Amino acid sequence: MARFLNKKDCIIFGMGYATNASTIPSVVGKGSLVISDSFNHASLVAGCRSSGAKIKTFEHNGSI
Repeated sequence: MARFLNKKDCIIFGMGYATNASTIPSVVGKGSLVISDSFNHASLVAGCRSSGAKIKTFEHNGSI
C-alpha cells in the first residue's frame, strides 16, 4: 500500500474500532487532555481511556 501511494510507510487497520482504540493512545497519553463529545463511539471512548489522558466530556450539541 505504501508503494502504491508513493509513501515511505503506512499502517492498515482491519476495522474502524481497532483504528480508534489503538491509534488514540499512540497520539495522546498522561498529561494530555481529551475533550470528547458525550455521544462518541465506544471505540473512541476505549482509545481515550486506555491512553491515560485526562478526559472531559461535553453534552452533545451543548457547551463545554
